[in-house]
Amino acid sequence: MDAFQILVIILSVFLAIALLLTIVTIVYILKVVKAIKQISEKAASVVDSASNLSKFVSPTVAGKYVFDAVQKAIKNHKKGK
Repeated sequence: MDAFQILVIILSVFLAIALLLTIVTIVYILKVVKAIKQISEKAASVVDSASNLSKFVSPTVAGKYVFDAVQKAIKNHKKGK
């Protein structure tokens, strides 16, 4: 075996490793994109239900409900730190 053949073998091994890492990375990216899509669909349904709720509830009451929810989230976030 001369140096050229050894170089070809080394480069082919590195190419195979890079190909496998690329495939694994693409699979994980697709899983993340799917999760983001599900989260955005849930957020859209929450917005739709909130807009339907505002038809039956006065804006002041809905605003107070949102304000209380935000305050509770901020309070819980500060506790976590």
